Order: sequence, then structure tokens, then C-alpha cells
Amino acid sequence: TLYDRYSSLRAAAYQLHSEHRNWFPESMIAKELGRQLVKSDHRFNYFGGWPSVAEKLKTANVLLPEVDDREFGEAAISAMAESLVPYPFTLKMLADLRRKGYRLGMITNGTPEVQWRKLRKLGLENQFETVLVSGAVGAEKPDPAIFQACEKAMDLPGREMVYVGDNPELDILGAYNGGFTPIWVKTSVGWGFPDIRRAPYEIND
Repeated sequence: TLYDRYSSLRAAAYQLHSEHRNWFPESMIAKELGRQLVKSDHRFNYFGGWPSVAEKLKTANVLLPEVDDREFGEAAISAMAESLVPYPFTLKMLADLRRKGYRLGMITNGTPEVQWRKLRKLGLENQFETVLVSGAVGAEKPDPAIFQACEKAMDLPGREMVYVGDNPELDILGAYNGGFTPIWVKTSVGWGFPDIRRAPYEIND
């Protein structure tokens, strides 16, 4: 939510193309791989994660059929961690929120190694009062347990917190599960989640 995902995907494509050239057809160039990654992520990453993206890339003849979906996903996650493109306004926004008296915490899914590498890459490692990484907590969004862990770490009840995120299932449903008020950062993916109650607040960026 705090970095430019699609620009980061395009940047990660160059690393993937360079390090795993044998995974892609000979005619595939890095720029086109980036375009296809954005297209597949936009349409499928909410529904099954990176293995689902890999399957769709294979269907589109972007990724060779013999490539292991999970191996591709792990490589893509690593490439993303090294290729993150920050939004230019993120640090100022967080500083403005703190100046207005808001307390800031983060809940993120992933392994501690990868997620902390992302935070350092973005200069965000010291921007939050608490950072909860699912791999360290033992529960991941949308499990209410990780939101309850945030309540405990910040010594605040969920009803006094908002949770801002762009993924309807992990973030919005997770916030509801944890008793937080969700704010959805709308992306061009649209809603497409009829079984999840929409957030009471929606913002564009």
C-alpha cells in the first residue's frame, strides 16, 4: 500500500529476466515481461497469489510451462524486494499523520527477512511504533489474531484504530475480522469481492 506496486513490478521484471532468462521464451524482452506482470498481477494476484500469476503467465505464453509456479513466486517476491519504487509522498504523509497526533503501526504478511528488507529499501523501518510481520507472529491477514497482536502491542482497542490497505480480502476483511475500521485504497482492480462488505471509507491513493 505504501509503494508504487506497478512501477515496482516493471522494475522487478528486468531482474527476473536477467537472473532467470531460461524461464521465458527467447522472444520475450524484459519490457514486455514487465507489462505482462502488471497485467497478471492486476487481474489475478488477489485470487491465489504468485502461483496464480504464474499460471496465467503460462497461459499467455509469457512463462515457460516447465517452470515451477512456487519457484517463480519466490523469485518474483525476492526481485520485488530489491526493486521497490516508493511513492514520493509516503514519508511526508507519515510525518504529517504523526504531527497531527496519530499513532502508526504496520501489519504485513510475509517472512521477516523479506518484509524488513522491503521496509529498509523504502526507508520505512523507523516510521512505525510497531511492525507486525505475519511470519514472526504466526498468523497472517485476514486472521484476526494478527490484528489482536497489534492491539496488544499498541495497547489500544481495535475500535480506536483504522486499518488502511489495498487488498479487499487481506486488508478489508482482515480489519473487519480484527474489529478495526477499514479504509480501502482503491486500485484499478475494482472490487470483485461480493462476499466481503465494502469498507466505509474509500480513497484513491
